[in-house]
Amino acid sequence: ITSFRHHRQELWQTGPAPAFWRAPTDNDFGAEIVGTLSVWREAGAARRVTEVSFEQITPSKIGVTIAAVLPVDGSHYHTTYTILGSGDVIVEGHLIPGSTTLPELPRFGMDIVLPREFDQVTWFGRGPHENYEDRKTVRPQENGNRADVRWISLTNKDGLGLLAVGMPLLSVSAHHYLTEDFDPGDEKAQRHTYDLEPRDLVSLHLDYRQMGLGGDTSWGDRARPHPRYRLPATEYSYRYRLRPFSLTEHDPAELARERF
Repeated sequence: ITSFRHHRQELWQTGPAPAFWRAPTDNDFGAEIVGTLSVWREAGAARRVTEVSFEQITPSKIGVTIAAVLPVDGSHYHTTYTILGSGDVIVEGHLIPGSTTLPELPRFGMDIVLPREFDQVTWFGRGPHENYEDRKTVRPQENGNRADVRWISLTNKDGLGLLAVGMPLLSVSAHHYLTEDFDPGDEKAQRHTYDLEPRDLVSLHLDYRQMGLGGDTSWGDRARPHPRYRLPATEYSYRYRLRPFSLTEHDPAELARERF
């Protein structure tokens, strides 16, 4: 989706795009897995669309499916948009790995980039502090995640914005940075938070899950997350609902409770 507007206001710079990579953490470097997992770093951005199809499901519902191939052993990824007359859009991502021997995924989710003005964030989920499958973190690396989120809204000073509702739950974060700003590459870099320059945008991550942060120790295999907090390279799918709204017209909590 290249454009999403409400009351003539453009709500994003780039629409939902598949994302499989998160910025490496100290524990990832300590476990020496960054290079192994890096096959997923550009997998979403480098996808090749092979087919676009659509279906008029009902007079007020259209389905659009985009099939793509990832540069990861011929893995396949399908995005399905169910566009409703109400203005809601249900987004589904579906990954089919091309091999059972692929390394685990750091993330399975999507990114949306909004204009910087949409910096008022409200969510219903775990908090108020960042939280992950298993731990918390500091330093310029993966940070700011919220797990088990039922819905999140981002609005501007006029109360106009975007609501995302998990079907049923999401793992989310929002930054004035892109993932690559936190990512030093395959080698750990000694950086500090003040080394990062905020961008003129809001990067919203809407994920099914991230792998945990690990850290029984900070080196070797025991730095890795426990198996139940990992994302092995298997078939995954998840859904969420997007809705443009205005706080002067709707309460996001009430919109989130609607059933589809």
